[in-house]
Amino acid sequence: MKKVLIVGAGPVGLIIGCYLNKYGIDFDIIDKNTHSTTWSKALSVSPATIKAFHGLALAGELTAQGKQVQSIYAWYKNRKFLHIDNRHLPTCYPFHVSIPQPRTEKILETALAEAGQLVKRGHQLVSWRREEGRYHVSLLDDARRACS
Repeated sequence: MKKVLIVGAGPVGLIIGCYLNKYGIDFDIIDKNTHSTTWSKALSVSPATIKAFHGLALAGELTAQGKQVQSIYAWYKNRKFLHIDNRHLPTCYPFHVSIPQPRTEKILETALAEAGQLVKRGHQLVSWRREEGRYHVSLLDDARRACS
């Protein structure tokens, strides 16, 4: 039986895990950090990503916990250099959702936990190799013990 290893429990790793779970594919998610992040690396979630949440029946929760943003302006030295207007996009989500990354991750991690899938925190990928059509990985846990 093949098993997928997802390295990193940020929004991308978690959403991949949710989709693998949806389609019945066996997987593990590891993250070198012992706890989820407390700060954001992004300002908002894009319409395309909201649609990905929709496919997991999580778009409603995402939009309820965040703030819908139809237009985004960026200024530098009193000059507008960017304007994103989502109102006319041909999608059922013509907006970004402004939501802190920790909250986005919590939505995804909760969905995984409810499905019996837990993130293995404090585990780091050290190396991998392919041998006879199989992949072998070496991990370290948070106590720096070798795992495989």
